[in-house]
Amino acid sequence: MLRRQKIVVVPYALDGPQNDVHCALAAARGFAAARGWSTTGAVTDLVTGHPSEPALRPGWARILQALREPHGPTGVVALNRKALCDDDAVYEATVHLLTRHGAGLWLVRDETSA
Repeated sequence: MLRRQKIVVVPYALDGPQNDVHCALAAARGFAAARGWSTTGAVTDLVTGHPSEPALRPGWARILQALREPHGPTGVVALNRKALCDDDAVYEATVHLLTRHGAGLWLVRDETSA
């Protein structure tokens, strides 16, 4: 008999003048709860101008470290793609990096929503 793996996700959001971090994290938590998933903590990165690549953000680095842990989270929930990156190539590389860690990325809004 196959056992279902418990899904535990980290809510992730950008904080800054153009972002409502509290609403973004609440949406990520609600998305997870609606699917019966657990959340662990919440991670934000402060952005004062154009968002940097995720790999350069301290919060994102903490998420990647947690994903490497034996009992770490299953993946990340973010409000939308813009929480990661507007650049297609960087976004794709980020998704591939998560996949290599055996982790998932779920977006509250689909990739074409703002």
